[in-house]
Amino acid sequence: MIPPGRPKGEDRSAQHEVSPPSTMPTMLRVLLVDDHALLRAGVRTLIERDLGARITAECDTGAQALHAIAQEEPDVAMLDITLRDEDGIELARRITADCAGRVRCIMLSMHLNTQYVLRAFAAGARGYVVKDAGPVELTNAIQAVMAGQRYVSPSASGALVDSLSGDAAAPHHALSPRQLEVLCLVARGLSTKLIARELALSTKTVDAHRYQISQRLGVHDVAGMVRYAIRHGLVGSHG
Repeated sequence: MIPPGRPKGEDRSAQHEVSPPSTMPTMLRVLLVDDHALLRAGVRTLIERDLGARITAECDTGAQALHAIAQEEPDVAMLDITLRDEDGIELARRITADCAGRVRCIMLSMHLNTQYVLRAFAAGARGYVVKDAGPVELTNAIQAVMAGQRYVSPSASGALVDSLSGDAAAPHHALSPRQLEVLCLVARGLSTKLIARELALSTKTVDAHRYQISQRLGVHDVAGMVRYAIRHGLVGSHG
């Protein structure tokens, strides 16, 4: 017998269907942490336009980021891997520990090196996006981490594949993180003076790093460093 008010032929089970919960909140909240204002502006525009998200704060230091998270806990924190006051990967580790995973960290990096990718995920980051990636990668990364998945830029994932096939024993894995930064910047065509400005170092310190890099890699000119960096996936072939 059909109860009053139910149309004849209506499926009884339909009244008990529940829509699956959305992995994206109604208004996604994103924190941007990068010491380059121009890059932050570009990322903000993309996120607001493509995801309709709200940027809770923009920070250029780790200290500012921790304060912003305490004030208004975002869903996602997009972190530059190299900040003025703190290593971005260590910042991701602190955020992950303090927030018990409620804030998903995505690293923004110019590095394709396996060491950085593995360190980032070991620290609790959920995504790794290279800074020269296309705009769609930002939205893909955010959607992936909000769905409980991990995301790695295709160019960086290539470096991971190389490491699994034996590249992990390559000489550049003996370089310090700072030396890797210098190597990547040399390979991208930056002069010693520009590298010093980018990393807030003296030119003398940059020259010292370049010498140590050349000794450890067995390459003794800029062209050799560029070829090495491309061959091992530290930078793209476009430079």
